[in-house]
Amino acid sequence: MRTLPGKQAGGFTLIELLVVVALLALIAGMAVPRVSAILLDLSLIAEARYAHSHAQAVRQFAIMRGSAVSIHYFSSAPARILVIDPQSGVAVSEFTERILPAGFRLEPVLHGSKVVTFNARGEATWHPSAAQLIVIRAPHGQTRSLRFHSAGRIMFLNP
Repeated sequence: MRTLPGKQAGGFTLIELLVVVALLALIAGMAVPRVSAILLDLSLIAEARYAHSHAQAVRQFAIMRGSAVSIHYFSSAPARILVIDPQSGVAVSEFTERILPAGFRLEPVLHGSKVVTFNARGEATWHPSAAQLIVIRAPHGQTRSLRFHSAGRIMFLNP
């Protein structure tokens, strides 16, 4: 481009502007998948922390009430957590059913059962086929786990 004598050329050419826009689009395209993975990780951690605090609250409720209370982990879609009175088989009204976000799964690792019962002393009891470890799996494959000990301790694994 020719400039008139005494005038200076200023600004950007169209090609320079297009190159900058293309570079910004490329950088944004690389960042978006990483951001969505981070959001899934945060959602998984939130669900695992909820399940941990929920199990602790159920244990305290069993002690306060003086009778057994069971937590049922349902892995079928949608995955959900429900607190049930084992004697009556009815859901405990103090706890609402928790439905996990779409794509999340609950996986019992040890023995295959999905029920943990806390007795009146707060001890976790289970049948020989019951779960001692519950795994929460996100759609992208990352996991967080809860381990139930017979003394009633609930551990949040892989924080």
